[in-house]
Amino acid sequence: MIVKNKVFYLFYVIVLINASVSAQIDVDLSFQRPSYHEWDRLLSETSNSEQHIFDWKAGIGVAYRIFPYQVRMGYRPGLHFFYGQKELEFSEAIPLKNYSILQSYLSFPVQIYPFDLWGDCNCPTFGRQHDFFKKAFYLELIPAVSAKQLKFSDQLVNEQRWNVAFHAGLGVGLNFAIKDHLTISPMLSYHLGFAEKWKGLGDFHEETDQYDHTTSSVLQFTLKTSLYSKKR
Repeated sequence: MIVKNKVFYLFYVIVLINASVSAQIDVDLSFQRPSYHEWDRLLSETSNSEQHIFDWKAGIGVAYRIFPYQVRMGYRPGLHFFYGQKELEFSEAIPLKNYSILQSYLSFPVQIYPFDLWGDCNCPTFGRQHDFFKKAFYLELIPAVSAKQLKFSDQLVNEQRWNVAFHAGLGVGLNFAIKDHLTISPMLSYHLGFAEKWKGLGDFHEETDQYDHTTSSVLQFTLKTSLYSKKR
């Protein structure tokens, strides 16, 4: 898929261009509780019970954290992959239905340490100092674009669709120093998704195509393991 190839290409270009800047590599493990509003409503109405089309999504990714300024503000371009699935039996008369999502997610967060903006350290040694919270607390503003492979199936139908959507999120987190060049950082974030589309989903449930389009809101927990290339 052309969009997916461009996502990979853009991520690697960003990393290569900034290779000489003080930076660190992050490995992220994430868990999401998504709400796809119209898709959830479709399942709830057709099953006569409150449903989410995906109760969870789990993900893994890598990011390249860059601090090019003299203040503690930088960027964290990253590429992540999420997967979720659900099986739902509506009734004895309706066959079991299956849904799955595989999502490639390219983000370009802006990371800010609001209580230590003029601090002189973007390395993990601050974890051993007395003013831990001041130096360790950060905010992330998270614009992103995603490409999703969406599948639905039952005894008669097995189809997949692709969708590209845009996202905006806000996260808060803390850095915990493990070693001089290693931190563990939990982050809680909230994301909004726009232009989400799953062509044929309404027809799959014998409803109109108004349910093919939705917005989304996602609560996400991320655990980052960060390796620093050098101190500042």
